[in-house]
Formats: sequence, structure tokens, C-alpha cells
Amino acid sequence: MQDDAGRPTGRLSPAEHTVILGPMGELQLIVSPHLDRHTRETLLGVRPFEQTEFGLAVEILEPGQTVLDIGAGSAAWSLWAATLGARVEAYEPSPLLCHVAQSNLDVNRGCRIDLHPGWAVVPSHQSGPVNLVLPGGGYDAAYIERTPRLVDSDLSAPWLESAERLVQRVRPDVVFVEASGMAAEIALVIASIRRDRPRTLIARMRPDLEGEERIRSAVQAIRSLGYSLRVDKHTMLWDGWVFEC
Repeated sequence: MQDDAGRPTGRLSPAEHTVILGPMGELQLIVSPHLDRHTRETLLGVRPFEQTEFGLAVEILEPGQTVLDIGAGSAAWSLWAATLGARVEAYEPSPLLCHVAQSNLDVNRGCRIDLHPGWAVVPSHQSGPVNLVLPGGGYDAAYIERTPRLVDSDLSAPWLESAERLVQRVRPDVVFVEASGMAAEIALVIASIRRDRPRTLIARMRPDLEGEERIRSAVQAIRSLGYSLRVDKHTMLWDGWVFEC
């Protein structure tokens, strides 16, 4: 579906409880109550499409590129990237969102996505224990944090993969870090990789979950490692930070 300007938009199909996305209706995506507000509003067309990570993908992705989506959620962005010709590897730890992601993949079988359900990507295996929190304080179905408690752990992530080892194995052109609560730390680890690091690094870093000072320090450190910060409408109107090298 297109608006008057020819831009792709989402529309709600009440009968199917799905969103039809793309100028030719390329994707059918589930709008789940477990989605974070930003993603839900983007899919429903509440937010300007071209000023989100979906619009950014149209600008930066090229056919044949390898994309790594860390904390892929419902795999909506992964599927969108695949329609643009990218080969996508997606990791999502939340069992709630893994179910939605798999349903989305089942409907959109023509997309090239390798989904790794139940996998949590962490900065490193030596960085200490982590806790996968549900429902994520109203932000996502899950977010990852350093474990400050000895009890009341909502869920232990069954599989852990270090960000450095993952990037070195996949060798992606573009990495999108959506791992709520640990995005700044993961993005910094990826930027620190000396060989075969991604040309473009996108990170959703949320002050409510990670703290403004922590995010500010991570951004400065990533820039010092040779990445330039893309300061334009995309970084201004959603919680994403876009780095390029």
C-alpha cells in the first residue's frame, strides 16, 4: 500500500490482525501486544515511515548485503530488510516474540532470513551474568540487563552468543542492535572489532533503560574507534543511533 506521495505505509487488517507493509503489499506482519510502542506505531503508520529504521533501510541497504539483527523482536525489520535483497541473520531471546517472529516468517516464506530463536546476544561470555526480563517494563517483551538481584529472575536465556564472536563469524555489512537494556554495550563491543567490522552500525539505545550518561559515553567511544555519527532526521525522530565507517 502507498500513500499519496508513494511512500510505503502500514494498514491494519482487522480480520487477520496483521499489517500489510510495502508499496506492493510485500509483507504481512502481525501486530502483537508484545511489540514495543515504537515498532507498533511504525507498523500501523502512526510514525513517519521514512523517519524510522524501516525508511533508513531503504536508503542504506543494497541487494546481496549481509545484515545481522540483534534483538530482532517480531522480525518485522528483518523481513523488511530481506525484501530489499539483504540476507538476514536474526537473533531474539524472548519466547513471546520468537513465536510472533516465526509466525511472520511462516507467512512470508520468500524472504531470506535465518532466525535464531531463544538466543540472547551479550557483549562477551566473560562479562558476567545477565538476566532476561519479561515483560520489559513496557518497552519490549524482553530486555537484557546485568543481574542486580539474586532472586526474582524472570527468565534465564537458554543460549548466549557473544557479540564479538557472532560478528566475526557472520561478517555482516550492517548490524542492527535492538537488544534493549544492553544495546550501548553491545554496539561498543562491535565497533571495537579490529577486522571485518560492519560498515554500518545501528543501535537503539534508550535512556530509560540504559541511562543518558552510559549512552553518551558509548557514542563518544564508538566515534573514537573510527565511526562517524549520522546526525539527521533518523537519529532525531526515533531512538536509533546510526554509525558509519
